[in-house]
Amino acid sequence: MIKRSITFDLEKRKKDGVLIVKNVPIRCCITFNRQRITMFTGHRIDADKFIQAKGMVKNGCYNEMGFSSSEINYDIEEMRSTLQEIFRKFEITNEMPTTDQIKEKYKIATGKQQAQEEKAGLFDRYKEFIDTIGRQNAWSDSSFYKHNSVMHLLQQYNPDLEFDNLDEEELQNILEFMRVEKNIRNTTLNKYLRFIKQFLSWAELKGYLKNADYKRYKPKLKGANFELKKVIYLTWEELIKLYTMEIPNIRLEQTRDVFCFCCFTGLRYSDVYNLKKIDIKDAKLNIITIKDVDNISIELNKYSRAILEKYKDIELKKGKALPVLSNQKYNDNLKELGQLAELNEEMTEVWYVGNKRMERVVKKYEVLTTHVARKTFVVNALTMGIPPQVIMRWTGHNDIKAMKPYTKIVDKLKEQEMKKFDEM
Repeated sequence: MIKRSITFDLEKRKKDGVLIVKNVPIRCCITFNRQRITMFTGHRIDADKFIQAKGMVKNGCYNEMGFSSSEINYDIEEMRSTLQEIFRKFEITNEMPTTDQIKEKYKIATGKQQAQEEKAGLFDRYKEFIDTIGRQNAWSDSSFYKHNSVMHLLQQYNPDLEFDNLDEEELQNILEFMRVEKNIRNTTLNKYLRFIKQFLSWAELKGYLKNADYKRYKPKLKGANFELKKVIYLTWEELIKLYTMEIPNIRLEQTRDVFCFCCFTGLRYSDVYNLKKIDIKDAKLNIITIKDVDNISIELNKYSRAILEKYKDIELKKGKALPVLSNQKYNDNLKELGQLAELNEEMTEVWYVGNKRMERVVKKYEVLTTHVARKTFVVNALTMGIPPQVIMRWTGHNDIKAMKPYTKIVDKLKEQEMKKFDEM
């Protein structure tokens, strides 16, 4: 009997004297015969999502690569089981292994030794792309998640898919699979195709992909252009009604305050979430945006100033300026708030799946999200006559084309106002 211990923990590494707690490697520690082996499991996780005493990830958690706790814990147990089997085989022969023998047997058992000798496949390269480019370009969690989603869709389409198969016809088949089997909208298909082409462009530069058919593949996806998407925003009257109304509880009141603050400043959710009191100086917000890493300055008006004043003396975590909830809770609360504010205007939402037009009638409160605040700011600012170039300095937009959907709304509003003269 070989006495041994196989445990799993997080790598302990410091940066500038501070223990790293984000995206930490999960390692396997094997001790036997006064020898110790440390092996990487292939997974990483945030420290607060790992149960150290049990050597496993907390239920319901995900890592930056999009792997769930169940997937990671399954791999951990598979690794433990494989190592136990290796030790049992040495016990049968009454042989005490060396650390190198355990490592070698593990590589053989898991196919890693053979895999290194074989040509890596398309999905191996996609994982490499996600890992290397994701870190190189400091992708957000959302970008990691989206690329992992696309990779998993490709695996569902054909688990044996290879670069040599990717001609224009195969790309069309992939989109057909996503549309027909997964009922994915054309707007989303358009995004997924961009992600696939981003990966293929990288693969071509690395020499993994030999044909460039993907560059010529430009399908016409009906309704996938930006202009089809309806811009949801609050009119000035709706905004002021929400801003001044009595709120029944603190949860909704705080959500209202944060939402209105964004309506009066144009901040994205990610930026108001990270806004700290030290970012407010000389009646201005001075921030570096999360999405585009732009250094922007936004002057306060009487509405945004009043909201900040309300929370000035309230101590919030990490020195935050406002009590911002998680994106999901925030969005859920917004729909409840919109219903209280009687934002019942009906609108038709239109999208396409292939050539089939789909539509549904919704009320405005049903489609309230964090991003509606930013759109509200832009539309109302344009309606007030503030030049687009000035608004862009506040919002961080770099292209005047981004203002086009909003200017169309304002032009329509002007047309409606002018017709009032005919009614006099």
